[in-house]
Amino acid sequence: MGELNGSIAPHDLLVVIQFLGDQRGTGRLYLGRGRQVAELDFADGRLVGATCGEMSGLEAMSALLLAFRNGQLSFSYVDDWPRAPCPKLGFVDAPSGCYSRPTVLHRCYAAGRPQPITSAQQSQFCLSARFRACPRFGITQGGHA
Repeated sequence: MGELNGSIAPHDLLVVIQFLGDQRGTGRLYLGRGRQVAELDFADGRLVGATCGEMSGLEAMSALLLAFRNGQLSFSYVDDWPRAPCPKLGFVDAPSGCYSRPTVLHRCYAAGRPQPITSAQQSQFCLSARFRACPRFGITQGGHA
């Protein structure tokens, strides 16, 4: 599909988000305004992740909607983002199984033993294309939490 680039005018950001949803776009929307930067991740048109400075998730989304009333945007389409959930997400009695939505029944196996994981964490990381950005998943890949 290529890329989408341009300037953000008041209210344009919501139009771009709607457009990417309508087009079932998969990729990352980069936003810039001076030194401020933010990213929105999309998978098949669904907004699956947001970062703005040190913030992520809904907190980041609220902040960037206020901060980026103008600036620059660039969307890079990606065809090979993972569609599957995090491989470390499972159930207590079935470590390799999971639902496609957050539930209290899910457990994180990144540390080896099943650990509880909040619905917010599941939405932000486990059940999205962003699971590799999860601090828990990073531990299994040689990173630090």
